[in-house]
Amino acid sequence: MKMTKNKLAKGFTLVELLVVIAIIAALAALSTPVVLKQQKKAAATEAVNNAKQHFILMFEFDQDNGRYPGDSTTMSTGAVAGTSNAAFKEFFIASQIDSEDIFYAKTGWSVKPDGDIGAAPTFTTALAANECGFIYHMKGADEAFGTTAASATPLVSTPAIDNAFTGTEFSVNAFGGRAVILFNDGAVKSLAITEGSTAGQGVVNVKVAGVDTSLFTAANPALAAATTNLPAL
Repeated sequence: MKMTKNKLAKGFTLVELLVVIAIIAALAALSTPVVLKQQKKAAATEAVNNAKQHFILMFEFDQDNGRYPGDSTTMSTGAVAGTSNAAFKEFFIASQIDSEDIFYAKTGWSVKPDGDIGAAPTFTTALAANECGFIYHMKGADEAFGTTAASATPLVSTPAIDNAFTGTEFSVNAFGGRAVILFNDGAVKSLAITEGSTAGQGVVNVKVAGVDTSLFTAANPALAAATTNLPAL
């Protein structure tokens, strides 16, 4: 009787499988930094585009009220704004906007707005906790800036290290070492953050008599006095 051999399909050996896994892991390790960099760049681009729209709202508000929102004379509550959320909410109350989306910035602590802005005239649910990723800057404790302020005056900024922004420290990691700042001439700039002694935190500097000076201090000629920075809710 003639004997036949059954051919078995050859599979991967353990060594071959380990080699394939090692190659995949190496490729993933090489591509991860690139992917993360692109994600941060995209987040910064989104923040720039949103900040540009802030200026349009602020300019229109100034035309109707003589200054930007925030102080007791421009707030619908009659009291100075305590948070950036409250100041920005005036744009809803003034019927200038009906979407929260432009107030989002991917800071690490902020969340995407849920689209629930509540009903007129108070819009109580607009810009709920952590839905505002931008920090709003006022001239003084009860004085908002306006279009007549110096063109280099910073009005809105991101990414703060947390929602209780003090006016100087930015998150180095959120946008890949950049901060997005809206100035009073309508320009939105992506500026380098100088990391300080605390890892992951830093300031944006301007040159004053050739010396690096934090943008949000009284030493900045465009301010002449330290700004009042409204924390985000």
